Amino acid sequence: MNTVVSPSKSFPIGVTVYPSGVNFSVFAQGNTAVELLLFDQADDSHPSRTITLDPVANHSCHYWHVFVPGIEAGQIYGYRVDGSFAPERGLRFDPQKVLLDPYGRAIARPANYSRVAASRPGDNCAAAINVSLCALLFGCAQPVILKLSATIRAKLIRTTNNVWKR
Repeated sequence: MNTVVSPSKSFPIGVTVYPSGVNFSVFAQGNTAVELLLFDQADDSHPSRTITLDPVANHSCHYWHVFVPGIEAGQIYGYRVDGSFAPERGLRFDPQKVLLDPYGRAIARPANYSRVAASRPGDNCAAAINVSLCALLFGCAQPVILKLSATIRAKLIRTTNNVWKR
């Protein structure tokens, strides 16, 4: 089942939470199609909503993006990506596999998770790890700020080019 989506942005990559919904953006070079799968619970064997991204409206260069209004706290999601299967060229697209968002910040592991299912042919939806919207998981629209010790904070400042400020 598809859902209504709104204009979206390719940047920043990953998920960006807004008061009215969430913008999803993922890098996927060499593919032909992307689906965003939304799950109600970590143990759901099938998504409650599937959003097929439009290759014109939701695709910028190698980035696929979509804005979904009305996402609620704790939303669990994954992707399906279609494209060529040519291992000799490094291409292993399989539209039956549910993929983690490589930019996700938290995972939702179902009770019947199976890493082996990911390597077997066929659908792995019922046994795949999915991503949970981290900021929404804690019920807030802003990222969760943790108090860090001065030593850890100093290391973060040095290793992230002053992205973190005191």
